[in-house]
Amino acid sequence: MTHYITFPGLFDDILTVPTETFFGIKIYAVMIMVGFLLAAIYAMARAKEFNSDGDIIADLLIFVLPAAIIGARAYYCIFNWSAYADNPAKIFAIRDGGLAIYGGIIAAIIAVWIRCRMKKISIYPALDVMSLGLLIGQFMGRWGNFFNREAYGYETDIFCRMGLTLGGNTIYVHPTFL
Repeated sequence: MTHYITFPGLFDDILTVPTETFFGIKIYAVMIMVGFLLAAIYAMARAKEFNSDGDIIADLLIFVLPAAIIGARAYYCIFNWSAYADNPAKIFAIRDGGLAIYGGIIAAIIAVWIRCRMKKISIYPALDVMSLGLLIGQFMGRWGNFFNREAYGYETDIFCRMGLTLGGNTIYVHPTFL
């Protein structure tokens, strides 16, 4: 079934955004990975300004990415346990959705702390530069929310409303991701 997003008050149905997949990969996943890559490039490029080194940041990111994914999934599953209680194997079905940024941030900070302790370096410069990269990642994640048709507001009839269509039924909502 095809999902569409329209902006009838702004573009008079000229702009219609399909939200399904991009070569079999969900657009949301593409946006998240682009956000991570942009954040990583930014953090490595600016590391010297924060008394760190791009190689140290790259090393930390190798540990941060899997930790953040695991943390984001764990946080989501813990706070939505009723959906997984009867079938805990669904916890590993990450492709079906269910990540929470809070868990990702918590796990990433823990991973940075552990890795910095192992390498005997200060955690503060790394957290300073990586926190700015997080903002870039969060920005791209919001666009992922747009394509995933989530994080929108109440139904409305204002000029800048966003139309969400599924199977011929359309509702108009506030585009709060903006």
